[in-house]
Amino acid sequence: MLFNLIIALLTKTYSIFENRSNGLYLKKILSKRGELIHDDFCGSFLISIPPLDCFQLLFVPICMNLRYGSPMLKVINDFQMVAQYILFMIGGFVLFIIVSVLLLPLAWIMGIIDKISSQGEEYSKS
Repeated sequence: MLFNLIIALLTKTYSIFENRSNGLYLKKILSKRGELIHDDFCGSFLISIPPLDCFQLLFVPICMNLRYGSPMLKVINDFQMVAQYILFMIGGFVLFIIVSVLLLPLAWIMGIIDKISSQGEEYSKS
């Protein structure tokens, strides 16, 4: 009977804190994320976004053989950060150029329609 009472108390306590557990878990992850991202030796491996992860595969065997704190590891980390940033920016720039070129004929047609409609309004006023 005492064992059933203990189980009932634990179940009640669990049901009280069950709603809060997800929030506490996410809070802990987010607090640790800030600590993990800024790392002078492995930060590029922690902060990378999925399409650019393939670029990191080239450096994984080298970095796995280096000691944490090695000057060469810091150089590789800095190089990866700059290279990933450049690749990300080039991707965004190429996407911008493609969308701009695809929308240029539409903008040109809309400009002609606007010019014709404004010319028609000027002739109707005079």
